Amino acid sequence: LFQLNIVIFLLGIAIGRFLNVYLSWKLRMENFVLCSDNINSSEQLKWFNEILKQYPVMEFFNGLLYLVVFQINGWYSISLVYCFMASALIIISIMDYCTFVIPYELNIFIMVLGVIHLFLDYIHWKTYVMGFFVVSVILYLIYVITKGTGIGGGDIKLMAVSGLLLGWDKIIVAFFVGCIIGVLVHLLRMVVSHVNHRFALGPYLSGGIFIAALWGKEIIAWYYA
Repeated sequence: LFQLNIVIFLLGIAIGRFLNVYLSWKLRMENFVLCSDNINSSEQLKWFNEILKQYPVMEFFNGLLYLVVFQINGWYSISLVYCFMASALIIISIMDYCTFVIPYELNIFIMVLGVIHLFLDYIHWKTYVMGFFVVSVILYLIYVITKGTGIGGGDIKLMAVSGLLLGWDKIIVAFFVGCIIGVLVHLLRMVVSHVNHRFALGPYLSGGIFIAALWGKEIIAWYYA
């Protein structure tokens, strides 16, 4: 088992290296244009430039997440799917925080993972199909009502494809956990650093998705206890 943990950790580090290359390229392509209306854009640029210089940090963190997934979820094929999901969520979080844009290819990647999971657990296919719609439809209605000011299109797509991957019950948990984390963190940031009222929801939704993937059943059981 120790040897398997080492292999998983090294796999995470190897994929973390790819994440570094992709993130560096994507941020340069975006050129942080969409961050120009954020009052803390200069601080964000400086911070992310420093992050990009610390390649081993990303690699180690990705490897650590892979270990967490397998330790919590067990040595199953779906654990590898969750690992790839975690890697995508890391990039989504950084990109959305800095540019307020979630790359469409990452949502497509998570959708592919969702289709794979659906086939791995095809007996419960209705759970995953319902998961695609249960949160995303509500967010889309908010998007329409607020004319795009209340929620971003990338967030809607992220919750749709993640719902396909997690199922309707866990994606609801992911949404509420992500919103709670987002509100608490942003309120703290507003008090400490007086940040703009606008904030990227993607990082917090990503955190909720990761938590729901590994502990969603326990959270649901606790809620109904």
